[in-house]
Amino acid sequence: MFAPATILIVHAGYLGKTAGEAVVGFVPAGSGQPKARYVVLVHIDAGPAKEKRGQVVDAGSLVGVIAAGDEAVVGNALGRPPHLHFVIREEQAD
Repeated sequence: MFAPATILIVHAGYLGKTAGEAVVGFVPAGSGQPKARYVVLVHIDAGPAKEKRGQVVDAGSLVGVIAAGDEAVVGNALGRPPHLHFVIREEQAD
């Protein structure tokens, strides 16, 4: 899976029992985008992004591989066809 936009990788690794590994990227507000957003990729082998945590990566950079097999990686997707969940969330005020 490739970064869908230029993102700051804020998390790459285990997220929880149902999610397994995930990559979370931050996209700041900018021209044509009034609010900051988070991009979340779940059930992904986050290996490529782990070494880039805390860094900005360009759109199209490899951040993970759709996972199959290892429960720690795929979470509750174990036993199902390989897939990922792709979520975009707007930043919310505290």
